[in-house]
Amino acid sequence: MNRVAVCVLLLGVGMSLSAYALTGSGDSGGGPLDTVPPRLDSVTATSVSSLEVYFSKPMLAPGATTPGNYSISGTGAGSLHPHPASVDGDGPYVLGWTSGEMLASGIALTAAGVQDAAGNLVDPAGNTVQGMGVGAKVSLYAPPSALAMLAAGLLVLVRRRHRICAVPLLVLTALIAAPTSSAQAPTVSNVAFVQSPNGTIGTKVDITYDLVAPGNPCHITVSLSEDGGSDGFIHPVTSITGDVAGVTTGTGKHIVWDITADYPRQVFANARIRVTADDTPFSPAPEMVSVPSGTFMVGNSGVGEDALEDEPNEVPQHQVTLEAYQIGKYHVTNRQYCDILNWAFAQGFLKTTTGAVWAGTGDIYAGDNLQIILAYSHSDSNILYSGGVFSSKTKTGLPGTTTYSMDSHPVENVTWYGAVAFCNWLSQMQGMTPCYDMTTADWPLMVAPPTPGGYRLPTEAEWERAAAWDGTKHWIYGFTGDTMAGRGHANYYIEEDEPSGDVNPGNVNPLGLTSKPYTSPVGWFNGVNVSPNGSVHTLNGASPVGAYDMSGNVNDWCGDWYAGYGSGAQTNPTGPAFNPGLGRVARGGSWNASGLDYCRSASRYNYGPAYADDGIGLRLARS
Repeated sequence: MNRVAVCVLLLGVGMSLSAYALTGSGDSGGGPLDTVPPRLDSVTATSVSSLEVYFSKPMLAPGATTPGNYSISGTGAGSLHPHPASVDGDGPYVLGWTSGEMLASGIALTAAGVQDAAGNLVDPAGNTVQGMGVGAKVSLYAPPSALAMLAAGLLVLVRRRHRICAVPLLVLTALIAAPTSSAQAPTVSNVAFVQSPNGTIGTKVDITYDLVAPGNPCHITVSLSEDGGSDGFIHPVTSITGDVAGVTTGTGKHIVWDITADYPRQVFANARIRVTADDTPFSPAPEMVSVPSGTFMVGNSGVGEDALEDEPNEVPQHQVTLEAYQIGKYHVTNRQYCDILNWAFAQGFLKTTTGAVWAGTGDIYAGDNLQIILAYSHSDSNILYSGGVFSSKTKTGLPGTTTYSMDSHPVENVTWYGAVAFCNWLSQMQGMTPCYDMTTADWPLMVAPPTPGGYRLPTEAEWERAAAWDGTKHWIYGFTGDTMAGRGHANYYIEEDEPSGDVNPGNVNPLGLTSKPYTSPVGWFNGVNVSPNGSVHTLNGASPVGAYDMSGNVNDWCGDWYAGYGSGAQTNPTGPAFNPGLGRVARGGSWNASGLDYCRSASRYNYGPAYADDGIGLRLARS
């Protein structure tokens, strides 16, 4: 077992080191792992009504002995039924028919729905063999040319490996006080793994471990060694579910690894698994960018694509002066929100509509007045709760049927109350003074204008300043651009009648996700990524201050109650004190039915604070 004390430097501007992150690791013993699919190698005709079948690997019963999983075709099948009446043996398998007989000509035998002992499904490219029917024990085999192709294919499989570079770890020790003697690292022990079939859908690896977590609940990461530990466990294990987030002390913790998703068509004769527990209260830390003080104009510029919209709530354009502040570089992610939920759940902060402790089902409420914070029961929520832990869902997208974790996608279906609860709880976890009073019915800001303290939502003016203003110019979109011009800048909904330069209306959906919400990872539009849905090269989507997704992906809740604009100059405006009839402000546009006009920096939304939608999330601010 390895214990490592890691000092974590929070990268956000002005964020201090508030806690030591302690990690502990445990390693399993060695054992084989195998994701090479089995092949149907050959058959031998033993009579006019029976065949002997050979596979490349030991196969799993009862699938391998199920008659319906085999079919015979070709002229040589004669009067035999397509499926045998029985399958006996444990390799080779004897297929028998009770009536009919083969003919002395070509047959094709196909196996489907069968697995090897580890659960690997039969290779679709190697599940059929050709041969001749009838004859006394005539070996039916694939022609030499096919065998040569198969050998070449095996060579490719053997050589195909993930090339993973070990990244050196920079350990910051100088000038940082040592942790107090009371700080104890988590202990991971009794790590074990076993590979087995995952029903009829493929193979899985069950990983078990014991954990002692004397500090905070731990986030679990898993890594793989291909050679008994000599390579340093440099190979990541990512397609996992189970006891991986908010894990507390206990024995028999369980993780299920979809090994084929990470390492298809590979054999590890002496694999070992490392389980690492990290008790960092919040991981990863939210990254903030600094916005200097200054004066700028808020509202519709009246030129270009702004001029195409006649929205009375965006005018008159008026002058605003703001003090310096910080704003989130990205939307808050599902992973970050799950970390907070796991912490809040452990504190007993999550409630039902009756005020009882939330127990895993239904929407989630919080605060003395039981305001809804997360529409957890909504089918479009990317957060799930299983085994006592909140975690991000996984979804299928492009290319092919790629599996994506929603960890890095923005949280959505969160209410305004859920957004400020996140701010308060994160502040508490990091030893800061919360900005919101969750004991009152409408959870207003405790102070206005905001003063230095914990995390909060940006004011509407702060949001527009970060999205649009570069010191001299008010950009129409949140990426220093005055026109959208296609799908490379933002994740939004393209309407038929908008001047986008794109003739294909619909959701941009960069990853080609097969189910809603069609969000993209935060910061996806960076000028480097290429969307697998249409091979679209992204353009640099950073705002003038360096914040991402200020146009599209999901809207951001702001701190203000909604109101119309006045024409007078303002300093540090926070909106009206209370306006329950109109709701709170959200800005930025989203992936779902938000066309160009909604993605403009001047566009404004008005929602009730208990409203949740798969196109609304949040980003943080601090004074």
